[in-house]
Amino acid sequence: MTSVDIFSLARHGHLAHLKQLLEHGVDPNSKDKNGNTILIIAAQNGNKAMVKLALSHGALINMTNMCGNSSLHFAIEFQYHKVSSYLIRKGANQEITNIRGYRAKEGIRARRNPLDIKEKEEDILKQL
Repeated sequence: MTSVDIFSLARHGHLAHLKQLLEHGVDPNSKDKNGNTILIIAAQNGNKAMVKLALSHGALINMTNMCGNSSLHFAIEFQYHKVSSYLIRKGANQEITNIRGYRAKEGIRARRNPLDIKEKEEDILKQL
């Protein structure tokens, strides 16, 4: 039997296969060599369905990778507004600070105009 890379499954959106593995007891909080979890990878890729799957199987929403980035850091950084709003509604901590000193609500690096989560979330909710 060969080893299955759950991180690759998350990265490439193989939802059904990853769901099956999680249902058979794979730890949703396992980390890859960079400290990323399947939740972090799902957020990096803007895959809301994968984010929901990870959370529904016990993924810890505020876990960080080796650089101190959480799933929310990446959703904000790559402007996946629906994912970031969802993470916030589910309790993601906007104040987690990465090793560069940036809070999750600012993304993984500084911008001239940091995203104001509350205003952006209201805009997104109006569009839904």
